[in-house]
Amino acid sequence: MLTPRMQRLVLAAVLIAISSFWIARIDGSAITKDASHSLQMALNLERHGVLSMSNDMPLRPSMYREPLPVVTEAAAIQVVDAILGPAEMKEYFQGERARWMKYQNFIWTTLLFVAVFWITRDLTRSFLLGLLAAVLALRPFSPNSGMGVNSLLTELPATALLVVSSLLLVKALKSKRALHFILCGAAFGLLTLTKAAFLYIFAGVAAILLLAQFLNATRWVGARPTHVAVLVSAFAALVAPWMLRNLVTFGAFQISERGGLMIYWRGLFNQMTADEYKGAVYLWAPNRLEPALGSLLGFSPADLERGGRLQRLNNDERSSFYAEDLEAERQGRPDATFTYYRQGRAERVRLGTLYEREGHPHPTLAADEQMFASGVQMLRKHPLRALASVPLFIWRGAPLMWPLLAIALVYGIRNRRQALTAFVLPAFGLLSFHALLSIFVSRYAVNAWPVMIVCLAVFAQALWAPRAPAVRAVFSRALDASTSMLLKRTDKATVTSRLR
Repeated sequence: MLTPRMQRLVLAAVLIAISSFWIARIDGSAITKDASHSLQMALNLERHGVLSMSNDMPLRPSMYREPLPVVTEAAAIQVVDAILGPAEMKEYFQGERARWMKYQNFIWTTLLFVAVFWITRDLTRSFLLGLLAAVLALRPFSPNSGMGVNSLLTELPATALLVVSSLLLVKALKSKRALHFILCGAAFGLLTLTKAAFLYIFAGVAAILLLAQFLNATRWVGARPTHVAVLVSAFAALVAPWMLRNLVTFGAFQISERGGLMIYWRGLFNQMTADEYKGAVYLWAPNRLEPALGSLLGFSPADLERGGRLQRLNNDERSSFYAEDLEAERQGRPDATFTYYRQGRAERVRLGTLYEREGHPHPTLAADEQMFASGVQMLRKHPLRALASVPLFIWRGAPLMWPLLAIALVYGIRNRRQALTAFVLPAFGLLSFHALLSIFVSRYAVNAWPVMIVCLAVFAQALWAPRAPAVRAVFSRALDASTSMLLKRTDKATVTSRLR
């Protein structure tokens, strides 16, 4: 049995080993697409004190991306400048400075590693399971994953903050101390300022805590109204100032833009034909299942190409029409697109250009708001289709993760394991939110990966526990028999040596 000090040394050694191996694989590859937006805002914040995505002066304030990654990246820019000296802004998007910018990710991997170990050990009482879960939790964020430590995408910090927030929720419900509810609310606030969707997830969690108290179901999960008030107040203290800034600046009391595009996309996919719905099961299946499902459902890769039955679902860069589809988006011509995905983005370009010509002070925000309204209208027009598509999008984004978290919730409730129920609830809420309202690509589910790993550790411990005494008894009897045999042989050898 390892002592607590030895356990800490083992944890530190494993974390240092993983970090050292990953640091050697961090490179200066280009920071592009979503990650470049936050970096541009961070550079403008550090250089000019304005949260803006503009490339030209005068800078116009922006709320396109959530603010916390921007603030942390601005701090990283100051550190990089202190080491290498200031440089032109373009130097931070590729090369040596980009590599140095990525090193900040090891703060998040350390936080994630420690938090997963902590909650797993608490739920299973096993150091080894905690260590194994902590190591596996880092798997999606390896340097070659595309959204891990060798990028500046927000999936890693959001995942770390989700696990910390869920851990603090467990601690708060156990201790009933106001301080823990304050810390939990603050953690959820930071998480929401990293991923805006958690505004709704947090609201759902708070409502469930109150509902459980009202129904006298606190043995499952719940908190007193005063505790929930403290939780919400701490959350609002961090989130409200940013939302008020956006209300004053843009007239929109929200965290960020892009919600309109997401709802509009879901409205477009809600118009899938029956053939496309069936084809999506084939197209969105795990790679190993695609051939078998294609044969079973009557689809082949040819159906994904120009004029094929599943053309509107295929946004793969290798498609024969990808370049034309992308060009139609850039021109703001949704009628000329081939896919639902590009149709939504082209509509955003079209509306943004239209509002800009009309002299609207915030054309992209106005376009996003109109798309939100249009998307909601499309979903309301066919509510049964919207509900019928939920299992399909679970299949696309979290075919294993969503069922496992659902099982963990049921297991926690039935066995009155409040800690497990509370820990799983936010991640399950996130997956369900995307299943209901987004196009749920697999990237959206990565935040819940460590929660699934913790659940698997709990299941493993639950399956092992009833058998552990019998297994230990077998090992004990085998050890006793081996020891007895060894002693007899030793005694015999001693007698023989004396006779000689």
